[in-house]
Amino acid sequence: MNSLLRELYDFDGKDQVSRVNTTLLFARLNILKGLVFETKFNYQTHFREKNTYPVSSTALNFASGEIASYPTTPSQMSTVYKRDRDYQLTFDNVLRYGFDIHKDHSFNVLVGHNEYYFNYYEQEASKKGLVAEGIYVPDSAGEDENKLKGKNTTGQCALSSDV
Repeated sequence: MNSLLRELYDFDGKDQVSRVNTTLLFARLNILKGLVFETKFNYQTHFREKNTYPVSSTALNFASGEIASYPTTPSQMSTVYKRDRDYQLTFDNVLRYGFDIHKDHSFNVLVGHNEYYFNYYEQEASKKGLVAEGIYVPDSAGEDENKLKGKNTTGQCALSSDV
């Protein structure tokens, strides 16, 4: 297998992704003639579960016809399991006021406020030393190299404007 194909086919696994995007609340209130208030609350979330493992293959040098590298033995292979999730909350408020003066002039005033919250976390574990090439579950891998890492990020942003 040449280098390009090897890069494409060297890893296998499964990658499951779920996404949800929904507006939980939307309301429009006509308070007075020309005065309208709108509010909206939106929720988005994303889940991902991924398991990857190497596929052993021989690399050939097509120019010389020689073997560039031999297949990796299962004891040198690693398996990786990763899980991440994020969500965002968006809260929008808009107040509009429109009026006319003498049919010749129209005025519109807009005031808005936006709040945005987010959270992201991920967990990843990897183990080196597979028992056999087709057995890639992290629990079945050897104890040569164990890595466990994760991160969590949270934030908030508020924006107000008036025109």
